[in-house]
Amino acid sequence: SVSSSPDGKWLAAGGYDSMVEIYDIDVLLQVANSDPEGASSLKPSKTLHFRAEAGPAFIWSTSFSADGSTFAVGSWNFHAHVYDVNDGLFTERVDLMRGDRVYAVALSADGSRIVIGGRDGFVVMYSVSSAPAHALWKVGAHTSVVDDGSRPDFVYTVALGSRFCAFSGTSHVVQIVDASTGDHLMRMDLGSTVNSLSICGRYLCVLPNSTR
Repeated sequence: SVSSSPDGKWLAAGGYDSMVEIYDIDVLLQVANSDPEGASSLKPSKTLHFRAEAGPAFIWSTSFSADGSTFAVGSWNFHAHVYDVNDGLFTERVDLMRGDRVYAVALSADGSRIVIGGRDGFVVMYSVSSAPAHALWKVGAHTSVVDDGSRPDFVYTVALGSRFCAFSGTSHVVQIVDASTGDHLMRMDLGSTVNSLSICGRYLCVLPNSTR
């Protein structure tokens, strides 16, 4: 997973090494311009380490809030972590324990709420303005047209805007719900696993496996 802060200050990269490396983009660009080969060996400004618990601590999702004040990480170890970002410091605010692998996280613009999706087939919004966090709504991704149990409905991606939340994954269906209440608004059957969603203003960008 790779994400950048909207102010262009930070670049975060996480993966199967159970850590998230955070780079100062200005420093990264300076090194890349002066010594392109040296950029590949540049050390991160900050490294966040995660440990295996209920599962391996593979990192599948990272997210910055639009105001740059908050950073979130979703891991296979059943946890989602929320951090305050201030003057280069990433200080953990909330550690959320889920019932299965966390595949997707998305923060509200001000970092006060987080949406989490994963292997359990549910999407949950939490208030994380301060600890302890509490759930605001929960919806299921179990919307297969033929629900015969042959296709699990893992949630691989979530996107959160000011008015609505979108999510999808192995169900082949993009669901859109009200961001405040979780009430269902619409669904789109794409006929393919969806790997990524993003909300850009009034547009929803979708990356399915199929080019259909």
